[in-house]
Amino acid sequence: MTVAQRKSLKEFVGKAVSNSKNNMSVLIDPSTGNATFNTVSPGKVPGSYATYEKVVTPDGKSAKFSKKVFDPYGNLISDKDKLEKMSEAKKAASGSDAAQSKKPEVPTGE
Repeated sequence: MTVAQRKSLKEFVGKAVSNSKNNMSVLIDPSTGNATFNTVSPGKVPGSYATYEKVVTPDGKSAKFSKKVFDPYGNLISDKDKLEKMSEAKKAASGSDAAQSKKPEVPTGE
């Protein structure tokens, strides 16, 4: 695992749901060098659970980050792309910063 991947793993563990920190795994794909971090979090409904999976390239970039929720019978209830959600939040934040820094137009009376 590269230094950049270790940094990403540390962030993944730090942000993980507290009841999932004992259920983590790390896999390295020898052909690509990508690291896959997985964790399982028991749900509020007995037998339900959520899985979080993050794939990180050797240079530390997130290639995939998803959350899947399963019912007590193992049926997939929800599959969310967390990476897409994070990039949308960044775009919204940068857009709001630009809007705040833009000076209002003042009528010149022409």
